Amino acid sequence: MPMRFAAQMTRTPRAFDAAQGMEVLAKYPALAPELSELIKGAAGCSPFLKDLCLMHAKWLCAFFDDPNGAFQKLLTELSAVENFDLSTALRQAKGKAALAVALADLGGVWSLHKIIRQLEPQKPRLVQTTIMPLTFYR
Repeated sequence: MPMRFAAQMTRTPRAFDAAQGMEVLAKYPALAPELSELIKGAAGCSPFLKDLCLMHAKWLCAFFDDPNGAFQKLLTELSAVENFDLSTALRQAKGKAALAVALADLGGVWSLHKIIRQLEPQKPRLVQTTIMPLTFYR
């Protein structure tokens, strides 16, 4: 059985702008209180995280239910994308991954070592995707 995100949390950030954090919580009416505090704190300190929380609300709820499974699924789906669709898929995955990593870090759920370990298998594909467009502009 997957370990839920809230059960692994060890800390919660305080919102610099609580109103900004509360605005995001309207997208998440059924969250556990500790997850609400995490989102409010993250979104209340970072407009970037606020935007990501608003953009990826459905995915984030699945991530909170099974963080490791949702993150691995994200990476697996990315590795299955055809090259001609890769830049769009990479952009979307980058936003979800940034949100997942930020919230897992802020909540004390994942260590830096765990994050790097999860990204390591994707490194060759991600580097290739980044460099590939440069070869077309010669």
